Amino acid sequence: MTAKAKDCPSLWGFGTTKTFKIPIEHLDFKYIENCSDVKHLEKILYVLRSGEEGYYPELTEFCEKCLTNLAPKSRAL
Repeated sequence: MTAKAKDCPSLWGFGTTKTFKIPIEHLDFKYIENCSDVKHLEKILYVLRSGEEGYYPELTEFCEKCLTNLAPKSRAL
């Protein structure tokens, strides 16, 4: 039995995350750098920390730094 593409979701399949329905393309350095929506960044950080879409330590740390700059008292931090 062979696996079909739909059985093996790819990070770059451009769907949404399971938990917060965030577009996959938002899990990106450039998007995070330009995002000023604190609530959205918090959701992105939760998804990155959960490992739901894979583990990206550098992207997680980058998101934390961006969120710290926008909202240093964010509960997500």
